[in-house]
Amino acid sequence: MNNALQIEGIDIKSAMGRVAGNEKLLRKLLGKFVETQSDAAIRIKTAIDKNDLESATREAHTIKGLAGNLGADLLFNYAQNLETLLKKGRPDHLDTTLETFASELSSLMKRVSLVLEQPKNSTST
Repeated sequence: MNNALQIEGIDIKSAMGRVAGNEKLLRKLLGKFVETQSDAAIRIKTAIDKNDLESATREAHTIKGLAGNLGADLLFNYAQNLETLLKKGRPDHLDTTLETFASELSSLMKRVSLVLEQPKNSTST
């Protein structure tokens, strides 16, 4: 199988292993990820602003799990750092950590969306 699905920031081989090589399923999961998590950083920031660290932690935990399952290792690490700070109630590094997380999330969402919008049987090399 020619691995046509390539997205910078996602370990496609690892992700394909988790879906038993089903590229159609992986594309569906990636699409759902973009659809449901594009605004995760905003949801986390809003929860922090409301001093609702429990919700912010839950959001970070959710995206950490999704990123891990999809092989988005960098996003996983950023979400994990964010979750750890939120659990500890440590706002000292929160702004920078959230900013880094939000930047990677936004960038990854754009890359995933671009790949998913391409026709599957395109002959580009």
